[in-house]
Amino acid sequence: MTKYDDRILEYIRENETGRPVDIERDDFIYCSASYVGQRLKQLEEHDLVDVSDGPVYELTKKGRAYLVGG
Repeated sequence: MTKYDDRILEYIRENETGRPVDIERDDFIYCSASYVGQRLKQLEEHDLVDVSDGPVYELTKKGRAYLVGG
């Protein structure tokens, strides 16, 4: 996990879904859409997010539990 992963997950929780290009524009995420995409792929591998076409990411149950300290 990197310091950006929590911010990315929080963005998705607050917005229900997220695309790398949209997440990059957030005021608290200071990295490129490419890097956000790389992190999202890692988060997907750890079952914290699911991806659908677009790519559009959303939190899994495990991702929600992680954010509340589970």
